[in-house]
Amino acid sequence: MLALLTVGVLAVAAAGWAMDSRLVREWRAEVHARRARTHLASREPDQARVEFRRALRLNPGDLGARRELADMEAGLGHTELAFLEYQSLTEMHPEDATGWVRVAELMRRSGLLEAPEAALDRAIDAAPSDGEARLARGEIRFQLGRYRGAVEDARAAVGAGAASADAWRLLVTATARADGPDKALESARQAPGPLRESLSHLAVAPDDALGPPPAPPRRLRPDAQIDRSSLGAWSREYWPGRMGEVRKSFEAHLQRKEWIEAQRLVDLAASEFPGSAFGPFLAGLLEFHRGDLEQSEKQ
Repeated sequence: MLALLTVGVLAVAAAGWAMDSRLVREWRAEVHARRARTHLASREPDQARVEFRRALRLNPGDLGARRELADMEAGLGHTELAFLEYQSLTEMHPEDATGWVRVAELMRRSGLLEAPEAALDRAIDAAPSDGEARLARGEIRFQLGRYRGAVEDARAAVGAGAASADAWRLLVTATARADGPDKALESARQAPGPLRESLSHLAVAPDDALGPPPAPPRRLRPDAQIDRSSLGAWSREYWPGRMGEVRKSFEAHLQRKEWIEAQRLVDLAASEFPGSAFGPFLAGLLEFHRGDLEQSEKQ
């Protein structure tokens, strides 16, 4: 009888270990991810969000689920949630260019230039032939008055297959500013047939038709005053909207070791952004600063 009981206990323990194994967790995560995609196809974003979050709790490294969740939030106009998910994507998968490109895109919408350029540098490091990243960085360089750099990125964007009207227009306008109308006209004549005529006119147009003048010097732009080498500082400083307000206040409490006030903001984040990673993210930071590394990692 004792032997049978022992075998039963071991069987239960083995079953518990199996359910908690990596392969089983990944399988369960994929089940939730498939459910999320079904809800998404049925235009049920709230249910899709819940299932994506369940999938990511089981398998935080699921690149596809994290990217799809971020894309969904962006498509719904939830800029703050999208920013959080894309930033998480860059932290979990720095080798994937998509997260860096989307973080840069959201930063640019708020009027920043150097912070998104730094993010796009990372995207291009990860995928040098990514036409979307090269085009986006070229547009920023054009705004900053670095026209030769813009030409380089525009050429790379066109060569990478991003042969859109925007890529060709950037190539022609940046070449006109960097090398004059004759060189710009040469570039325009290489464009696909439907674009060639309009770009040829643009190549010889006056400067005010080529776009706005360069942005003010770095010393006059608030977005250029932080150490460019620390992308984490950039993204932390420029979190959008309500999340940015909560994050800034939260970090002030952490610096002063005001754990109760910091915990209050963790609870606030969980209630204001239910189902998102924001609450657990702040909770993990709080435990880290308290010195509980194991609990921080769990969060």
